[in-house]
Amino acid sequence: MALDSRIKNAKTLAKKAFGELKEIQTGKKPIIKTGQDFIDCHIGGLLPSDVIVLAAGSGLGKTKLLYDTLDLMLDTEVNTNADDIVSLEFSLEMKFLNRIIRDVHKKTGKKKSLILKRGIY
Repeated sequence: MALDSRIKNAKTLAKKAFGELKEIQTGKKPIIKTGQDFIDCHIGGLLPSDVIVLAAGSGLGKTKLLYDTLDLMLDTEVNTNADDIVSLEFSLEMKFLNRIIRDVHKKTGKKKSLILKRGIY
């Protein structure tokens, strides 16, 4: 009985991994900078399909760090290929409405209460 074709032996996996490593080392496969020095100095950046999990107690700034880092990653000054980056963010705390309000505040300087009552104009 043949094994499922999705199951690979170590030799096949190692050959593929070394091929990927060569693509990274030669610049054919990009490393995505986070724009956060405390992350990039340790791991050099992210690879496509990397998953990062932020964990800490409530109210310590995980969601802010997540969205600040995403904003930096999508900045063409941090990553020249930023227009090609696709991300999936999932937060158990911040609603997307709150992110919009936070971003409007950051760009306009208006308080949340003014944004909710009068709009952004």
